[in-house]
Parts: sequence; C-alpha cells; structure tokens
Amino acid sequence: MTTPPPPSPQALTGQQLPPELAAYLQDKLQPDELLIWTGQPTPKLYGRRGWFFVPFGIILLVVATAVCLGALNKGNAFLLCPIPVFLVAGGAMALMPMVFRRIIAAKIFYAITNHRIIVVKWSSFESYSTERLETMFRIDRGYGAGDLQFSIKNPHTYIVLVEFLDVPNVRAVEELLRATVFPPKE
Repeated sequence: MTTPPPPSPQALTGQQLPPELAAYLQDKLQPDELLIWTGQPTPKLYGRRGWFFVPFGIILLVVATAVCLGALNKGNAFLLCPIPVFLVAGGAMALMPMVFRRIIAAKIFYAITNHRIIVVKWSSFESYSTERLETMFRIDRGYGAGDLQFSIKNPHTYIVLVEFLDVPNVRAVEELLRATVFPPKE
C-alpha cells in the first residue's frame, strides 16, 4: 500500500511566496535540497501578540488627557508643553504594537527542506539541520492556526528552540513534517 504524496505548500498555506523571496530561497538551497513547505505567520494573529502594551498606552492617554484638561482649566499654559509628548506616546503604546507586529509578520518566512529548517526574518537567515532536530510540538491558537516549536541539539551541548509562530493550518503542516522530516523510527 503506497502513501499518497504530501500536499503541496499552496494546499497547506493558501499562499505563494513572493517572487523575490522565492528567488532568495532558491539561491540559498543546495543542489540536492528539496523545498517541502513554505509559509508565513498569519498577520492578524501575529499582531495580537502586541496586546500586552495596550492597557499601558490607554492609561498614559487618560493621564495625559486629565493633566491637559486640568492645565487648561487653571490657565497654566507652561504645563501644556509636555502633554503632546505624552499623548503621542500613549497613542503609540496603545496602537503601534499591533500595527507594527502585522508589518513584521509580512517580513517573516518559514521554509522546510529535506535537509534543514529555515527562518527568514527581515534580512536575517537562520538555518538548522534536520539531523539535529530533537522534538517538535504544536500549540493550537484557534482558527486552525498555531505555533510549531522545534528543539534542536546544538554541537555545543545546549538546545536551541526554533519557533514557527502563527502558522496557518498548523495541524496539516505538522502532519507533513512528521511524514517527511520526522519519519517514524523502526
């Protein structure tokens, strides 16, 4: 009984790599290396990880607004000088983490080949040999997306944790990896 071929990366992620990234990855691959899967974080889910700073930004906005209104009522114009700084800082803290993380998500790409795991963040290129993979586990985040985490044994006796964050259709990606990169031991 033969097993069916694994689904294509498009079937798993619903997306294709931009041409410049596809060319960049193709240039980094070795002649005998086969690209098994490529993907990116889901921008909406990746942006949600910035919610931690929102309450602090809202508090800063409320305090700055209260000080501004108090200064206006008392006629102390010199107190208004630092207020725009606090208003801008509070607004930035309230909104920018989520917006900025969505922008960052568009610049992160994950790839898995038959020889290694690749993480591209902005201009950094990280590559980890599949021979050194120790474990892989999945964290479901909802809507079919989630995280894949890999522990990789380093030659210097410590373990590196590599994360594919907010991957769409994470369960299918995990199944594909278990069938190709993590074959069952006999």
